Amino acid sequence: MRDLTITVKERPTLGFIAKNGGYYRIINNGQIINQKLNSPIGSYPIYSNFSHKRLKQISNIYAKLAKNIQTNISEIRNAPTKLNPYRIKIDMNDGNKVIADMRTVQSKLKYYPGMASQMKKKGVIDLEIGAYSYPFKDKK
Repeated sequence: MRDLTITVKERPTLGFIAKNGGYYRIINNGQIINQKLNSPIGSYPIYSNFSHKRLKQISNIYAKLAKNIQTNISEIRNAPTKLNPYRIKIDMNDGNKVIADMRTVQSKLKYYPGMASQMKKKGVIDLEIGAYSYPFKDKK
């Protein structure tokens, strides 16, 4: 008995959460790794304003998205309202913003690439109830 076998299972990164002046990695079970980084690494989104329970839910939703959608997401923010406590806002790497409902975002984000390609200007794609888009207001 002089051989030792070690099995390592790497948990994929699902994004980062900014807190205490640094960034902390979120892995596939919604767990936050207690290792402070000065800046996020890779092309993973940054999550903002989520409770631990909601962070776990939204990171699991992110893990199930198509890769082309995942790589286009830069930030996901919890943005509840009185009418919709599940509202989130997503900043995309292409300059657009998405407003969505956490409960339906997984099924509706598949329409994002088609909707974004039809937009003449950068703007907002609202997937909260229906699916429509409008350009950003011009700054005067």
